[in-house]
Amino acid sequence: MIDFQAPCAADQQRSEFKSASDITFAEDDLRSTLYASRVTWEIDEALTLRSITSFRDQDDDLRQDRDSTELSLASAPIDSGSSQQSAYSQELQLTGRGLQDRLGYMLGVYVFGENIDQNEITGVFSGIPGLNGLIPVIDSRIDVDNRSYSAYGQLSFALTEALSVTAGLRRTVERKRFRKVDTTLTAVQPMPGIDPPIGSVLTNFERSRRFSDFSPSLSLSYAIRPTLLGYASYSTGFRSGGFNSMLNLNNSDTGIFSPEDLTSYEVGFKSSFFDDRLFANGAVFYSIYQDIQRSLTTGGALTGAPTVIVRNAAEARLQGAELELVALPTSYLKLEASVSFFRSRYTDFEITGIDGVPNPSFIGVEDAPLPGQPDYSMTLAATYDQPLGAWGLLSTRAQWTQRGPQANDVLDTRAIRSDKYGLLDARMALALSDGVTELALFGTNLLDRSFINNGIDASDSLGVVSIFRGPPRRYGIELRRAF
Repeated sequence: MIDFQAPCAADQQRSEFKSASDITFAEDDLRSTLYASRVTWEIDEALTLRSITSFRDQDDDLRQDRDSTELSLASAPIDSGSSQQSAYSQELQLTGRGLQDRLGYMLGVYVFGENIDQNEITGVFSGIPGLNGLIPVIDSRIDVDNRSYSAYGQLSFALTEALSVTAGLRRTVERKRFRKVDTTLTAVQPMPGIDPPIGSVLTNFERSRRFSDFSPSLSLSYAIRPTLLGYASYSTGFRSGGFNSMLNLNNSDTGIFSPEDLTSYEVGFKSSFFDDRLFANGAVFYSIYQDIQRSLTTGGALTGAPTVIVRNAAEARLQGAELELVALPTSYLKLEASVSFFRSRYTDFEITGIDGVPNPSFIGVEDAPLPGQPDYSMTLAATYDQPLGAWGLLSTRAQWTQRGPQANDVLDTRAIRSDKYGLLDARMALALSDGVTELALFGTNLLDRSFINNGIDASDSLGVVSIFRGPPRRYGIELRRAF
């Protein structure tokens, strides 16, 4: 009989900064390359054409202890996984003015493409004597091919000298293709219904689907006086649907989930005082969020390992307010302050498992906060620019950011919730007189505060909770050169 108690008891005595693992190292080796360009052609005084292009390549090799203990419960015998991603985007914008500058317009097209090749190794009990071979180690290979195309237009027209109206429309069409192949790397002990030899293909399917959306917007702005502008706006947006890439159940269940929809209303103002020495902007908003995509962690039917599935589970209401102040006491000193308050609550929530039965863990989630949204946030910053003659311009900036508590999962699990925290950052940059070179020293989280960025509650499946903390105090040197 295997004794799990001793290693688990030892792990409980460790602090959150001590290592407890059955693997010799855990790392995420990420290499990313980005190329971007922006070209502007001023056709004439009233017409401008812009081209915005980007290419990105990214390779990620990951090895991690999935069960977060010294036991080999859910650790693969080799690296946990790797992925290669390449993406490109191209946008063309045509902006112009007409009717004696009473009319402004923007027309554009946007294309995005993405390819992902992902390989992940999963195994449960793979290193436990007596349990080794109970469930096979699975090699999961996922190929993703995504394409997005959109065309948009926006018109602004001055009805009077003070009143203007702006209307916009965006048409988006997306195509997603997905293929998943699961192959056994180890044999298993004979079990009812599970006895695949090495090299058995457990899952092999390929699916594709198209998603499309029309997103209109409308706003009115009124100049109450030359230094005070009020506005009201209505806008819509969507987040594309997709596939549950981690499913390994059978060839027919691809876990397709539908797009999300958001409708937002906003009222605000923009103002300036004391000959543009003080600027104040404020807004309140209310949003209706429908078909919200939320995840559920469940045990895989073949491997027993946790499997994340996504469902269109909820509706919510979001509301908030924000205020921003910028002061220029002197030509060299700039002071900034901003504060925002946010409230988000589910109005309906029902998430079903793979079998279509509502998951009892999510009963009563209505009126709970949405993950990733702090109750409040605040920023205070000061920037001082000091001319150095022939040397250039020395700019010094210090910033304090405060964030309120926030949930990091649907159930607002206390173990992974982010409590309120504050961060102090600073930067000193020398812009040389050649106009293209900048040398900077910077530091982030200078007080070395420990805070939770995110987390995963797998207590119902693996019995562990994973916490991801924000980066500690960091320093750096940065050299920039424009060309």
